[in-house]
Amino acid sequence: MGKIADKFTKIRKAILREITNAKRSGQILGVHCSALGNGMLLTAVEDIYEAGKDEMMVVLKWYDKNAHILSMTHVSIDEISAVCPVNKTLQESNIRLSA
Repeated sequence: MGKIADKFTKIRKAILREITNAKRSGQILGVHCSALGNGMLLTAVEDIYEAGKDEMMVVLKWYDKNAHILSMTHVSIDEISAVCPVNKTLQESNIRLSA
């Protein structure tokens, strides 16, 4: 079994693939994005959309795995420096928040 660092995805095309997989499966995704703060945030992906010719936007859940409210939920894929798939959904991690 590989180290956790081996699971970080840092290439834009691969990041988009992991984000798309997380959206389809509903699984948690570790997201490193300086616009969201220091460290890796564990949350789910709500949506992905085009915001221009070559710009993709990612809409994250409004809370993370620890039930912290995110300061922003729409981020450009170019602002995301790394992602790491997690094999759990937010529901499996015992978070119960309503919109």
